[in-house]
Amino acid sequence: MNQVTTSVLFSVNQQQRLLKHQKLKVSVFSLLSSLIAGITTLTVSSSPAKAEFLPYRFVSGKESIRLDATTLISLEAIGLTLSNIDELVPPATGYEFAWPVVPPSTILGNRGTTFEFLFDQETDTFLPTSGTIEFSGVFSFAVDPTRYSLISPLELGELSVFFTDYFSFFAIDTVTTNVPILSVNTFSAPTVDVEAGTWFLEPIELIFTQKFSDFLVNAALTQETADQVASVIPGLKFGEARGDRGFVPLKTTSVPEPSSLLGLLMAVGTACILRKKH
Repeated sequence: MNQVTTSVLFSVNQQQRLLKHQKLKVSVFSLLSSLIAGITTLTVSSSPAKAEFLPYRFVSGKESIRLDATTLISLEAIGLTLSNIDELVPPATGYEFAWPVVPPSTILGNRGTTFEFLFDQETDTFLPTSGTIEFSGVFSFAVDPTRYSLISPLELGELSVFFTDYFSFFAIDTVTTNVPILSVNTFSAPTVDVEAGTWFLEPIELIFTQKFSDFLVNAALTQETADQVASVIPGLKFGEARGDRGFVPLKTTSVPEPSSLLGLLMAVGTACILRKKH
């Protein structure tokens, strides 16, 4: 074993003892280890080609949605019956309805999509950087007045999709609850065509969140209803979706860089995850 290897092993062992001493969670250590491994993977797989990330912004598109029939039955059982869905644009094949993306606003303070991302054509790597995706469209539930202290119909929608520091995506209902009612889960990288300015991704799972459950629990008139909501809503699959977007390049001479080590690790790790596989 040479001196370099011994030094590396000593450094790793020292870091592990420090983490154990500080009682950090195993999940955090695993995350950082995976991201560091991702950096190595990206470095190796990108050679000899050099990644060139350029910035873009979503400016148009739609979200096509197909609801889960079993979920609708479960919602009816706890006093929420789907009564209306806005069908604003034609959906993609195989989906029931679609909602359009709200274009970026030219007026300060007006609602509009601001989602920006980096993309490298050489490695087909997609990396979200900032902003939200705004949608037009509302769906409504007829509410059982013996179960909830809510105005019927309960209107939800005009969704605002954002992502967290750990690249988890959520959709905020901006009509009634003003909380993230859906987790937006994806399982693969999007297909990006820079020349055409198009982006699409499927399947996307729409999952009811704990915060939506909490909203309904707080509105429940009986403990029985509250208990039913708490056992049914969190993690319940509302439906599946396909995202179609139009985008334009941003006129900038510099690409934003993460401002911290954790940001850098997260960015590179996610870039590895969101690479389109050939």
